Amino acid sequence: MESFPREEITQAINVLDQVTELLIQNKSKLTVIHNPGRVTPEMRRFLDERCTLAPEARTRATDLYESYVAWHRENVDSFPPSQARFGRRLRSLFLREKVGGVIQYRGIALKS
Repeated sequence: MESFPREEITQAINVLDQVTELLIQNKSKLTVIHNPGRVTPEMRRFLDERCTLAPEARTRATDLYESYVAWHRENVDSFPPSQARFGRRLRSLFLREKVGGVIQYRGIALKS
């Protein structure tokens, strides 16, 4: 078994303590995004302004796209991405499921 210098162990423990503290402080803000590196700036703004992220949330793909198109036209330009492209972006971020023939995403809801 390899041993590590005491200083490295202490540093690692300090980092873990800091991460734990951040998780505790931001528990209500934790997202269910699976691949945050793939979030475009526009998608990040849409998620922040129009959506709520929560593990128990579920929203129909069509509802999300319609909301995104309206938001995109108001805030970015009049050429939103196609529904297929938007769907690919969502699939890289959220769990997708088909329920009763309807595609929906878990972990995301539209704000009222």
